[in-house]
Amino acid sequence: MEIIKYLFTKHIEKCRNILNEINTDAEELKNYADKANEFLNTIDTENYINFNEFNKYIESLNSYFTADININKLETFSYNENFVNDIYKHSAKYLKSLDKLISLSKEDFESYKTELYKHRGDVETDLNLYDEAIEDYKKALELNPNYIEAKKALEEANKKLKEYNMNKSFDNYYREGINYYNRKQFEDALKTFNKAIELDPSKAKAYLYRGVSKLVMGRNEEAIKDFDKAIDIDPNYPKFYLYRGHSKNLLKKDEEAIKDFDKAIELDSNYAKAYMYRGISKLVLNKYEEAIKDFDKTIELNPNYIEAYYHRGLSKLGLNKNEEGIEDFDKIAELNPDNSFVYFVRGNIKKSLNKDEEALKDFEKYEELEKQKN
Repeated sequence: MEIIKYLFTKHIEKCRNILNEINTDAEELKNYADKANEFLNTIDTENYINFNEFNKYIESLNSYFTADININKLETFSYNENFVNDIYKHSAKYLKSLDKLISLSKEDFESYKTELYKHRGDVETDLNLYDEAIEDYKKALELNPNYIEAKKALEEANKKLKEYNMNKSFDNYYREGINYYNRKQFEDALKTFNKAIELDPSKAKAYLYRGVSKLVMGRNEEAIKDFDKAIDIDPNYPKFYLYRGHSKNLLKKDEEAIKDFDKAIELDSNYAKAYMYRGISKLVLNKYEEAIKDFDKTIELNPNYIEAYYHRGLSKLGLNKNEEGIEDFDKIAELNPDNSFVYFVRGNIKKSLNKDEEALKDFEKYEELEKQKN
């Protein structure tokens, strides 16, 4: 419990510091920062084990950043036996927010760049991303050569990097690879998982994430080999079959993909994503009725699964059930009213049904939302 208290206390301090750093001149952030600081100041970290209120704070942070400056969302905490790992996952998402802040070109934020580089370096140090931390501390010192805290942090990061490289274990490389993956640095993730596997080739989870890294890089055949290896080690984990099936789906091997999704569902009958991807493979094979059943099950398990409504709508169009298809796109617009593409698709369906006035409204909404992006 002490390590949890320590990490949580440290994170609270960083939240407070970053809020203080960005609320001096940027008026649009000040009101939010004041409220968030008020919450942070009231937390009793010595006895704080109920994270419901903190989750509410994180949710409000998500809403504020997403609405106002479109920062990548943070994740809420969940208190369980893997809580320390949850903190690391959260920190990786939080790091994305700092990446976004630093990349902003608004003049309001320029004066905070020095502190933000230092702060991002601190988070990277916590995540054992020492090379990145060292670069950020150097950037902070380029902007302010007299920044004593950054100098000390740079010295400490160099020391930790040396020690870290001398004593790296499988878990070190695995966690480092996850951090790279969460930051979408897939080449770095791939290299790091390679090192983890060299140290311990018996851990299925390393093959899983190496395979997923290859998958998002479009190296699907190679990804399948990693998922094959993961399944050899642990044949009872549904996620391995899901990703192998998805890789086959992308290679247009849909009949083979369906067998993998079948196995994933056999192992976990409530695996919404497996029903979803199996439905997509059936849709590609023009098995519309079967596909709809899979999307129905996906939506039953997760009523907010937008992609399931989209593909179910397409399946209904394949059966010339255009009116029913429109209902699925209506649901998408309800769940995500800022999704411009849904209005474009729905408008074309309505146009095919000679509902010209309704179609025009959808096309106008599509153009309105597209202009907002620019």
